[in-house]
Amino acid sequence: AVSADKVGAKAQAVRLWRQALRLEPSRQVARRDLAMACYQLGDVGNARQHVLNVLRVDPADVQGLVFLANLCLESGPDCVQAERLARRALAVDPQNPYALHCLGGVLFKAGRVSEAKDQFSRAIAVAPTVPYPYNVLAHILLNENRLEDAQALLQEFFAKAKVVDVRSVHEEELMRQVKR
Repeated sequence: AVSADKVGAKAQAVRLWRQALRLEPSRQVARRDLAMACYQLGDVGNARQHVLNVLRVDPADVQGLVFLANLCLESGPDCVQAERLARRALAVDPQNPYALHCLGGVLFKAGRVSEAKDQFSRAIAVAPTVPYPYNVLAHILLNENRLEDAQALLQEFFAKAKVVDVRSVHEEELMRQVKR
């Protein structure tokens, strides 16, 4: 299932994870991966059901809480429920950069920009190689007409963050060209 998922064969991965869970229903990682694959196929209902099953078994599953918070934010948006879930994740793991980023996104969507910026900054501080909070915080700074601050943040991103996909490589090349 993992191999199928890595090459983009989401439907095959879903079928294989379902088979694996029939054989060994206690595999939480497989259930979370199944939820994500369902989501990526556009099957939000099954994605939600699978992540809820993860949380029934382990209500403190940080990845499950963050995933469900993001689902709430997208499919409503239900900022109140999403914030509650993100804060539950942070109660379990206060240093989790994905939970911090999630809470920042919830707060931003709720119009609480100052609080959102604080969460993105915390995410960067606890995990300076995770790229997502840099991106969102830079966009916020640009919207505030703080070009120099956004540029400095992006330079920090390229100095520290992991390149997670080809878009980051292109952004890095563009930044080099702009500096010339």
